[in-house]
Amino acid sequence: NTPARTFRIAADLTQAGAEPALVTEWLYQRRAPRALTELGELLRRIQLGDNGAVAWLAVPRGLVSEEFMAAEDVVTYPRSIGGVKVAVLLREEAPGMVKVSLRGKGEVAVNRIAGRFGGGGHENAAGCTVRGTLDEATATVLAAVREALAAPAR
Repeated sequence: NTPARTFRIAADLTQAGAEPALVTEWLYQRRAPRALTELGELLRRIQLGDNGAVAWLAVPRGLVSEEFMAAEDVVTYPRSIGGVKVAVLLREEAPGMVKVSLRGKGEVAVNRIAGRFGGGGHENAAGCTVRGTLDEATATVLAAVREALAAPAR
């Protein structure tokens, strides 16, 4: 979703002396030692279903630090699995409240799924909040994802 104007600005900044490698290092190559342990905890929890078309990650409250969750785009990990059409991150925010992030790869409009739960976003990146336990929210959202996958192509 990056427009050409952004790349022109980046080129201008680079020409003026900005160092993209340094920016990348500061943004993506500086993790606290604990962050890798937390990432491992999350990666072990990724699940696949629907013949590999759906990958999801349900994160109970307190499993990893808030700082880690804020710094990482966790939903990209299940989305990166080959064959996955929809990735779902379900994060227990508080008892009875689950934040859901949905990512697609162009075959399923995930904003329509999020819209069913009062959320929204773009066709390939959307979110919502679902009331219920983490298990209940997971089952409810995955059922909606399965319905969207079974619907005729858009």
